[in-house]
Amino acid sequence: MPPSRIAPNGRLVYLGNAVVDLVLAVPRLPDPGEDVRARAASWVPGGGVSTMVAAARRGMGVCYAGRTGTGPLAELIRSRLRREGIVLWGEPVAGQDNGVVICLVEPDGQRAFVTTTGAEALLEAEHLQGLAVGPTDLVALTGYGLAHPVNGLALAGWLATIPDETVVLLDPGPWVGDAGAGVLDRVLPRVDWYSCNAREARLATGCADLAVAAERLSAGTGRVGILVRDGERGCWLRLPGTPAELVAGDWVPPDGVKDTTGAGDVHAGVFLAELAAGRGAKQAVAAANAVAAESIRHPGPGLPFSGLE
Repeated sequence: MPPSRIAPNGRLVYLGNAVVDLVLAVPRLPDPGEDVRARAASWVPGGGVSTMVAAARRGMGVCYAGRTGTGPLAELIRSRLRREGIVLWGEPVAGQDNGVVICLVEPDGQRAFVTTTGAEALLEAEHLQGLAVGPTDLVALTGYGLAHPVNGLALAGWLATIPDETVVLLDPGPWVGDAGAGVLDRVLPRVDWYSCNAREARLATGCADLAVAAERLSAGTGRVGILVRDGERGCWLRLPGTPAELVAGDWVPPDGVKDTTGAGDVHAGVFLAELAAGRGAKQAVAAANAVAAESIRHPGPGLPFSGLE
């Protein structure tokens, strides 16, 4: 389905990973063997939670159809989702907890990650049985989810069963290249929107020019619309049959940047919510740019608990 044909008022069915971020504010990333003292530490639900919260706060109905466990980290995730009015699908995985992402955040807001996995990596085909989506719903997947062997096969199979009109967004992330053999070949033809950051676009295409990278990412399919987030410059938007266009972003002064973790997740959530509300692609990208810029003014991943209403 061409991205310009979006039926309004659908819900978001999210099938990426929900994890907990251990955020460490450090003066700089440590050298090998070095011990750097963190100024602050916090445990915050992150990963796909940031996408779902951003969409819910724009008034979109959201269902989390990924996996959570029964441990304390999983309960932290579920509590946050319930507070935001997000519906959880299926039963928790008994005896498992969700994964942790250690986020090292420098004073300028830049960051690096170390990730462990847990219950979110155990999404089997049986979990998706009975999960019905309609033609006005929107589905979000991530490369993190597809990289888990069980998840990737289950999601590829499930995508083949949903209505052709249902809009699907894929955020490849840095792990998409780890997807099992044949998984991406089955998933990509069903993707309507491919949303990545500048680094991911350059690595995927070998092209430094992001306008050209967006064109190359869309090669081979007329179905997919491309979003390439370009930091403070904004986001490149490439629709089928049209040249890539830079939708300007909201500039945040360097001393106003607290943490860029989760900004891309927020961008995806707002973009999808705006599509569901009937906005055009360019208008949806502009709204996503604005809220993502606001998110980096606060410490921690995504939108703060009190966030934008």
